[in-house]
Amino acid sequence: MKYRKWQFLLTAVVVLAMLVGCQAEQTEEAPPVEPAPEEPAEPITLTYTRYAGHIPYDIDLVNEFMELHPNITVEINEVPGEESFNKLLLQYQGGQMPDVFWSHWVLAAATSGMAQPVDSFIEAAGGQAYRDRFVPSAWDFVTWKDEAYGIQWRDGASVTYFNVNLLEQAGLDVPTEWDWDDMLAYAEAMTDTEAGVYGLGWIGSATDPGTEWNYWPTLLQNGGLIIDENNRAAFNSPAGVEALQFMVDTVHEDQVAPPSTPQNGVNEIIDLFVSDRIGFWFNGPWYIGIMRSQYPDVEVAVAPMPSNVTQGSIAGGTALCISSDTEHPDEAWMLIDFITQDEHLTEWARQFEHIPPNVAAFSEPFLTEDPNFAAAAAQSQHPDTISANHYPETDQLNHIARTYLQAAFLLEMTPQEALDAAAAEWDAILENYD
Repeated sequence: MKYRKWQFLLTAVVVLAMLVGCQAEQTEEAPPVEPAPEEPAEPITLTYTRYAGHIPYDIDLVNEFMELHPNITVEINEVPGEESFNKLLLQYQGGQMPDVFWSHWVLAAATSGMAQPVDSFIEAAGGQAYRDRFVPSAWDFVTWKDEAYGIQWRDGASVTYFNVNLLEQAGLDVPTEWDWDDMLAYAEAMTDTEAGVYGLGWIGSATDPGTEWNYWPTLLQNGGLIIDENNRAAFNSPAGVEALQFMVDTVHEDQVAPPSTPQNGVNEIIDLFVSDRIGFWFNGPWYIGIMRSQYPDVEVAVAPMPSNVTQGSIAGGTALCISSDTEHPDEAWMLIDFITQDEHLTEWARQFEHIPPNVAAFSEPFLTEDPNFAAAAAQSQHPDTISANHYPETDQLNHIARTYLQAAFLLEMTPQEALDAAAAEWDAILENYD
């Protein structure tokens, strides 16, 4: 009995020592959490670059931020969104980057050295609890090699836009679930080639990012991938070729998409759509607000993306990033953290009529009671939706893709030839990031 008592005590001591050792080991391995940024002791100035032409809600937030932080002055600059990467890259090369900037090409900003990781700030702001405030795609959008390079303020997956007038003329309802066969049937029912009316509108111009934005979801819906696990182009797979062939055939064989598809950019598609010459097309949810404000007399209905193997879509958006060469990273984070508070993100989305990235907003009436926004919100949260532009040198790779996609629409190359050529050029760039 005495032996068993000592054996028990010895075992307890050993176990306790192991637990203490494990705790010590865990404590040593845990990364240190940086303290939250504090108010600057001396006056400083931040520069903040936003996209021109957007509603000024964020400007109101910047002014409110300055009232709360009298030692921080924020100078606001504007740049057209389509010119933002090239302009900011020139500023970066010249050492003139803004402290905080908008970016819908976050991975390009990360891999070019323009943006800095914000993980230490996230940990100081609450770590996982902070991350849980945002939908998963919001983190996919800003993450490169396990580091976050910004905080998203606008999210949203590609959806289907229906012209309700043409839909009703064809005797069709807005689909809540549909597949490629249904899509082709809808397009055929809405097409009247003699009247110059087509059911389906693809963007096919080599100069418009909507071209690849239309192809990527079609690729995903057919079970394909944009990039594989080895960071190489995967869109020239059999699934990718079949997806592009399907798109090309809608123009040249089925004739349910206009013959002008290879020249059509988003502006041409919208012109056709609002003049009752295209029945439906695909793009991000930001066009809900744009259509309502610019074409209030055109009735638009939003539906989910069609499915084949999956109901694939791509989620884009815009993030707030901190320049890699800022002299005031703490204050830059303070500004971003203020702008991206839940109540601010939700109100920004309500005013601008876009899909927000924060979970709390999805229970708001403007997203749950409006059928168009409800459909867009559901697509954004769908498990088959992936982040757009999730590769380095985004602008260059996308330009390559849309150039060859247009060649396929023009029948200058077969889908296999076009995608193989694009993949070869992609891989020559991607191998620099192994």
